[in-house]
This record gives sequence, structure tokens and C-alpha cells, in this order.
Amino acid sequence: FLNEWPQGSVVLAAANGLEYEQRCREAGPIDLVIVDLHMPVRDGWETLRWIAQHQPDTKAIALSFDQTPQ
Repeated sequence: FLNEWPQGSVVLAAANGLEYEQRCREAGPIDLVIVDLHMPVRDGWETLRWIAQHQPDTKAIALSFDQTPQ
């Protein structure tokens, strides 16, 4: 899937889900989102729900990790 991505793609970064929403309104349709499930302000789960509702054609990859020593 990613190997077939067009060259010259634009990458946007957002610190949280609310910032992502604002950037989408400025940039227009987004093809792919990589979402951290533990973002501040609006977490990844809320952001994924927003994407599903407002950008149903956007593909999403959700990531999560914990730095707690085991």
C-alpha cells in the first residue's frame, strides 16, 4: 500500500486531534493518517471517530506504546 503512494506527497503533522482537525480544514482531504492513541487534548480514539464521521475516505493507522518499565 505505502509502496504505491505517489511521489511528492505532502506530510502534515499535528500534536493532537484538535490540531489535526484544524489542519484538515486548511489543507483539504487527507489520504492517510497515522494516529497516536494517547495524544493530549483530543486522544486518538476521539480523533478516529472524528475522521470516520467527517473524512470517511481517509485511511488511518493507529499506534500506541507505553514507556512504563516492565
